[in-house]
Amino acid sequence: MRYATSFLALALLAPSLAQAAGGPSHSLTVQERAYIRAHLREYLAEKELHHGRAPAPEDVVAAPPEFGPLEGVSFAYTQFPELVTQLATEVSKNAKAFLAVDGDSEEQSAKAALQAAGANMDNVAFDQVHVDSIWMRDYGPNIVANKKGERFVVDLRYNRPRPSDDAYPQKFAAARNLPCYSPPLILPGGNLILDGHGVAIMTRMVFDGDEGCDPNLSTEALSQYFKDYFACTKVILLKPMKNDGTGHADMFCKLVNDTTFIVGEYAKAEDGSEDNKQTLDDNAALLANETNGQGQKFRVIRMPMPAFDSGVSRTYTNSLTVNDTVLVPQYGIPMDQQALDIYKTALPGAKVVGFDCSQIISENGAIHCITHEFNAAPHTTISLNGLNLQGF
Repeated sequence: MRYATSFLALALLAPSLAQAAGGPSHSLTVQERAYIRAHLREYLAEKELHHGRAPAPEDVVAAPPEFGPLEGVSFAYTQFPELVTQLATEVSKNAKAFLAVDGDSEEQSAKAALQAAGANMDNVAFDQVHVDSIWMRDYGPNIVANKKGERFVVDLRYNRPRPSDDAYPQKFAAARNLPCYSPPLILPGGNLILDGHGVAIMTRMVFDGDEGCDPNLSTEALSQYFKDYFACTKVILLKPMKNDGTGHADMFCKLVNDTTFIVGEYAKAEDGSEDNKQTLDDNAALLANETNGQGQKFRVIRMPMPAFDSGVSRTYTNSLTVNDTVLVPQYGIPMDQQALDIYKTALPGAKVVGFDCSQIISENGAIHCITHEFNAAPHTTISLNGLNLQGF
């Protein structure tokens, strides 16, 4: 009864968190943090009850990277509709845009906005499903495949007490007749980078109970989950930044292809909160001495980070790669153009497009945080602008 009572308290908590600005912040809210600290055991038990523990899938092949061929990208329309419309319109040019909308009224609003923006509506699909927040990266479906080339969803547990968000991957999978597996692992997608060759990269936030993760998780168990569900043979752990609102790798780090990392860099120690300049320098050095799943050393390119200001960490690595296009945050400052140029140098021939994220970044997130890729099926070919992209 104790857990049942706590589960009811959680269900009642979620609506109150969604009243401001159309939904909760990317960070844990004050109420959520207080709830988890006071009821950690119950919170962890609720995750177990919500997801269950089905056996791991069989014959898993290496999970695909974000920079590989994509069938589409998932969004939630619940917050920042203007930015979501702009991003989904760009995505629709060379992939599908899947939008979670809360009923007929929101679907019609989204459809009208996308049509007015010039989206390719043949590449837009709507899922009428309620979610708690816009932060699709952290709770969205991870696509993996088996040796037969069959895709399935890996549903990682969301490190927030937001039940509707946490349920989304199962609903996405069911709507597309995809099997869904859920390891007993609390890990937000913004803190997961995959190289496509069996290596997973994340920060040590994955062990932080104060961030809604499981403080009882061991490095051995973490590695086993990635082996069983993602066919990963190595996990690289980075230091999280301080006071960025999330502790996620995507706030300072971007893998743009299977051998190239872009890692944030503060010009001066005082530009970063606390010791974040040293943290990023240490992470860059660690990655430069690491190898991908094929034994190739990573190349590290540094990306200037705007100075920490008024509690906000602005980031250019919180970008999204969609086939031949890279969507990059912009903040209306001179450094914006330098960020675009670095992407163009790192990815010759790619289309690099900037989007104003000066409002959403105050909620501690940008483009990567509100999107989640739907990887193309294995052994398939996507013809795009004269290019033939092979599925993983």
